[in-house]
Amino acid sequence: FPVTIRKGIRRYRVNDSKCPKYTTCLEQQTYDDYGQPDKKNDLDHPNDAGGYFIAKQYLVRHYQSGGLRMVGT
Repeated sequence: FPVTIRKGIRRYRVNDSKCPKYTTCLEQQTYDDYGQPDKKNDLDHPNDAGGYFIAKQYLVRHYQSGGLRMVGT
């Protein structure tokens, strides 16, 4: 599961012959009207596990935009 970062673009490759179920889950995951994973078809668990692996191994950072917060003025 190598993740490569070049010029700010991340790429995540999955070997579909070694991980056929994970590949199927990535291809067939559906979402409900609110943007949440649809848990009826039971394809969300391998995707969750892959997300935890990426977050732990490659330190996914979330940047927040906005202004300065001033305290005590």
